[in-house]
Amino acid sequence: MALGHEGPMVHVATCWAQVVSRFFKQFQNERKRRELYSASVAAGISVAFGTPIGGVLFSLEEVSSHFPSRTLLLAFIASVIAMLALSVTAGKENLTLFSVTYTVDIHPSEYAVFALLGVIGGLVGATFNALNIRWNTYRKRASYKLRKKPVLEVVIVAALTLISSWPLAVTRPLNPKAIHALFDTCSEEPDETTRGRLQEQLGLCNSGGNATMGNGPLLTALGSAAAIRLCQTALTNGLMCPVGLFVPSLFIGACLGRCVGGLVKAINRNHQLFANAIDPGVYSMVGAAAVLGGVSRMTISLVVIMLELTGGLRYVVPFMLAVLLAKSVGDALNDGIYDSMIIFKGYPFLHEELDITFTERCVDVMETGLTKVDLRLSPRSSDLRGMLRAFTFRGFPVVDGVMLLGYIRRQQLEELLDRLDRERGTDVLVPWEDLGPYTDTTVMRVVPEAPLSQA
Repeated sequence: MALGHEGPMVHVATCWAQVVSRFFKQFQNERKRRELYSASVAAGISVAFGTPIGGVLFSLEEVSSHFPSRTLLLAFIASVIAMLALSVTAGKENLTLFSVTYTVDIHPSEYAVFALLGVIGGLVGATFNALNIRWNTYRKRASYKLRKKPVLEVVIVAALTLISSWPLAVTRPLNPKAIHALFDTCSEEPDETTRGRLQEQLGLCNSGGNATMGNGPLLTALGSAAAIRLCQTALTNGLMCPVGLFVPSLFIGACLGRCVGGLVKAINRNHQLFANAIDPGVYSMVGAAAVLGGVSRMTISLVVIMLELTGGLRYVVPFMLAVLLAKSVGDALNDGIYDSMIIFKGYPFLHEELDITFTERCVDVMETGLTKVDLRLSPRSSDLRGMLRAFTFRGFPVVDGVMLLGYIRRQQLEELLDRLDRERGTDVLVPWEDLGPYTDTTVMRVVPEAPLSQA
């Protein structure tokens, strides 16, 4: 199927974070648990692609609505441990998923072509997002027959993907192998490596180890492969199965970039527009980054992920230019796929627009007349029972005069009172020694003058 593996890896990592949080008291607090989720997302991206720094930045840029320095440290530690485990199990040679080696230099005049790839990536990404949201909107209709048969729906889409991928040689191999072949430069002796033989089979390189010029059959095959994979991914994203968008988006962009690179190489051979030699693999990498940026609207994290994926540090400027233009063009047309799916599913959207500024302070919305458990008043179990009967709140602040000690949930307070009734009677003093083990002392604290947007 046309899907990536970063979605399942992030999902698994977050599930483990939820399990682990149950064994540590400090993570019973919802805010701190979300910080743990942010760290788990970084670990998931790290092991999916071997990109530890990119995983941390992805969690910061795309996942977390609140990312203090403590969360940054947690995410970095999680990524380091994940990469250590991956290096032990997979070996050091498999850490960089699409490692490439280029000898050509970029001429400043080529930046115009990289900018064009950024524009194309933004248009393709916006098109994919629109198609995918419309398809999922149709799937929600009552008239959609496969709505209540998710397994059958997945089987049908998998069969359609298999049938539509077979006619073209570019779409037959597994996505990572095809992407690596599109990224890499042609080997001088292509028959010596598996990737070299695959490049020759796909028509990317000839038997002499040179990149194929932009001839009609190759350009048609690459363009058709990109269009087919875009439609396949639009059908797949949203099904009841773990789905990632990175790998299909990289494949689409790699095909388009290689297509543009081959065309530029053919034009340069006849007219010498550029001073340096042209390697279509470089354009393939930039095109992949552009399409993924157009789909996801990531910027900094995407550039770092591409650098870690390919090891192409010398091409950081083309990556940055293409990703920035892809985001700009895509944002002018619609929202990124992550924001679109949040809105589509009706989840709370915590994003703050640039043209909206919160001027309120926390003190402006604070409630002063709270119902609370005040230890200065020496509460008894009968008093707390009466408070539970009088109010339906899900929890109560625990204070000692003007000092906040924590927050106790209603269910935990009821459990404490039931235990005291069994052990000591129905009307006994409830000191902090009894309340403490049931109280969440890690609640968020802010000063009254803090901006409301930070609360």
